[in-house]
Amino acid sequence: MLRNEQEETKSCILYFVESHWDELFRFSRRDKWSIDRWAGRYGYEQHGRDILEKAKKRERAHYSAVNLANKTTIEFRIFKGTLKCNTFIATLELVNAVIETAVNRTEDELHRLTWEEFAAGLTEPELVTYLKERGLYISEENQGAEVP
Repeated sequence: MLRNEQEETKSCILYFVESHWDELFRFSRRDKWSIDRWAGRYGYEQHGRDILEKAKKRERAHYSAVNLANKTTIEFRIFKGTLKCNTFIATLELVNAVIETAVNRTEDELHRLTWEEFAAGLTEPELVTYLKERGLYISEENQGAEVP
């Protein structure tokens, strides 16, 4: 992947995370204090490249939901640790889906992508089960049903 492609993918990942912050926060199992302390957000902007520029300038960048402080890795810190295998697998599957979405869609497509559309395209059993448990999976059959 060329540098420009890497920058574009990073900006799309950041845009996705900021655009779907509420859902990802709910998925993360963290409380407000914990997320602010260990995995803060950069803040929503209209364009992913603007979020990426904020990320590059941020002090304490390591303690961000998506840590870009290391030039060779991207670390998703938003999720609380777990010892439950199914939760761990669902988290890995979600991160994979976010990355695939960022790689395979343009920023314009991400602007139009709702959480419901994103979730509806997921097929991994552990992830779908976890999203349903958290009230984050909306399908035609359970639309309008009360979320516990």
